[in-house]
Amino acid sequence: MVRCLSCLDFSRILARLVAKALERSLCDCLLFSGGIDTTFILLSSRLFGKELRPFSVTPLESPDYRYITYISEMLNIKVNNLFPQSKKVIESCLDISISKLKTIDPIEIASAISVCIGLLNAKFNGCNCIATGDGGDELFLGYNFLQSLSDNELKVWQDEMAKGKARFNSKDMGKALGIRVEWPLYSDEVREFSLEVPLTCKIKTLRDKTYGKYLMRRFLELNMLERVAWREKIPIVSGSMSLKLLKELSERISEKEIEKLTKLTTIGLPSKEHAYLLKRFLKAGLKPPERCNDPKRRCPVCGSCMDGNHCRFCGTYISKNGKINVYSD
Repeated sequence: MVRCLSCLDFSRILARLVAKALERSLCDCLLFSGGIDTTFILLSSRLFGKELRPFSVTPLESPDYRYITYISEMLNIKVNNLFPQSKKVIESCLDISISKLKTIDPIEIASAISVCIGLLNAKFNGCNCIATGDGGDELFLGYNFLQSLSDNELKVWQDEMAKGKARFNSKDMGKALGIRVEWPLYSDEVREFSLEVPLTCKIKTLRDKTYGKYLMRRFLELNMLERVAWREKIPIVSGSMSLKLLKELSERISEKEIEKLTKLTTIGLPSKEHAYLLKRFLKAGLKPPERCNDPKRRCPVCGSCMDGNHCRFCGTYISKNGKINVYSD
């Protein structure tokens, strides 16, 4: 008789797969946020493999900082916190992010700045390879918007994500900076395993609140990290406060410059951040994508060709009901 696996059983299998991926890749460091994904990786490596050195990109006033402090105390580990950083380092990471990713999407660039700072410091501190938490939200349904989808829609989503089609900027940034990046939560074995995990172990409602990545949360809870296990999801751009930094930098651009950029490129600029990034994009000698010839694929904001319902250049996303979603001031 085959025993029916519980969500906790699935979480233990996942933890061992993560530890094996880390061992196979010889990763010795972790870009650590104090969130569900990176805490799960840290704990998995500790229980079933080798200890990782965690590096954080978290200002003291960040909402993530108190979780990092808590985990550090509970697990008796040292977390290398990389803030504050000099303006020179931040601007250098900004230009590297723009040049490597070729986008003016403020969310994408703000995320890449945080990753860049973490990777630079990990490399400086002798890391052979750095692991990130990329893939956890995609495979185990961590994004808040997924909670409103039907079971059939969730199955379509997870099938697509398991094919390896998700995009993350960390490996591109790693190549630019000369340090290897691995995704233990998005390895081939974990992607295959994710299809075996029931939806009820990925999304579950408890006490009138719905949680994604339920199996990972249960694993953390039963390993004395309850305060982290049931925390709300905070995007990296908020946790690291890199979007706030980008906003501050964007105040440098004037309305006259924005008007000039709009006339020069005929690109719609829905925010100062878009305008500031476009200015630095052009200054780096990069050319914006040409206006899309196919009206059905043309981005309604910047005019470039969209990849499905998403514009990689300006970050515009069109929902199923036709609503245009784009970052704005």
